[in-house]
Amino acid sequence: METDRRQPLNRVRCIGLDRNGKLLAGDSSTREVFRFDDEGKPQPLTNGGIGIPMDLVVDPDNNIFVTDLELKWIWKIPAAGGKAEKFAEVEAPRGITIDADRNFWVINHGKNQLLRITPDAKIEVVVEGRPWQFPHEVELDNDKTAYVSDGYAKSVWKVPFGGKPEKLVSGEPLVNPVGLTWQGETLLVIDPRAKGVFAIDSSGKLAAVPASVTK
Repeated sequence: METDRRQPLNRVRCIGLDRNGKLLAGDSSTREVFRFDDEGKPQPLTNGGIGIPMDLVVDPDNNIFVTDLELKWIWKIPAAGGKAEKFAEVEAPRGITIDADRNFWVINHGKNQLLRITPDAKIEVVVEGRPWQFPHEVELDNDKTAYVSDGYAKSVWKVPFGGKPEKLVSGEPLVNPVGLTWQGETLLVIDPRAKGVFAIDSSGKLAAVPASVTK
């Protein structure tokens, strides 16, 4: 029996939490971003206004910003939902995060691979050119050092604020690192090919996270 690819949540590309702790999911099968209500049911927010939502982040006002790989925009979705607004045009946006000054840091598979976008949508180049093979996501620490997962290179990189990319960890046990998130001061790396989660501590040491901890 063939599955209808247009069913809600059939092609989830990204997830996150809003400022109220509600789960968000970007789904390319319905070209939509969903918020799960108190009963755990997904509620569409834009009436199908997104192309391929690759990543999302929420600002302090609970507005949702979504990278759209197909339509080449970063969209702003009002906190309560509604028509998505064009925020910034980017060649091929993927990962996105936000800093304390409300600047958005974006992984781009275009001419320059790491961009910073100001709250008024001015685009600044953080890393010129294409030093990474296939960057996926970006996270920041309190000093605005950026961390980038590079799947094809089996690596995680760091970019000191105002500095150049430096390889932080590389090779086994990483196979194709994709997701990044913080757990306190520990950077967690999600690697679907390795079927595991790995932790990078403040000294740059990489270790597998036991399955019992991630459940």
